[in-house]
Amino acid sequence: LEKARSISHAYGTAVNSNHGIKATGFFTEDGIAETNRSYGGRVLFLELGVGRNTPGIIKYPFWQMTFGTENARYACVSLNDAYAPPEIRERSVCIDGDLKETIETLARN
Repeated sequence: LEKARSISHAYGTAVNSNHGIKATGFFTEDGIAETNRSYGGRVLFLELGVGRNTPGIIKYPFWQMTFGTENARYACVSLNDAYAPPEIRERSVCIDGDLKETIETLARN
């Protein structure tokens, strides 16, 4: 959790001690524990078309959950905003491109 806190502070969010994902979008250690119990940590956090307008709602919590869940992976498709922080980069796939074009390309192949 300390590493998740350092990630969140580095990117301008906060990790609190309440339960689960709150309406504010912040993630807590209880949510990480529940993910591990429910899915054995095998989770893909898939982010489609999310920019940096309101990163505290989707982007930062996804990064925190990926970091805090050993077998989790993070994937994003975003035009000019496809990025993963160094702490989770080797467990991430980021596609910098138009979402519609990317899905059409994947559907053809």
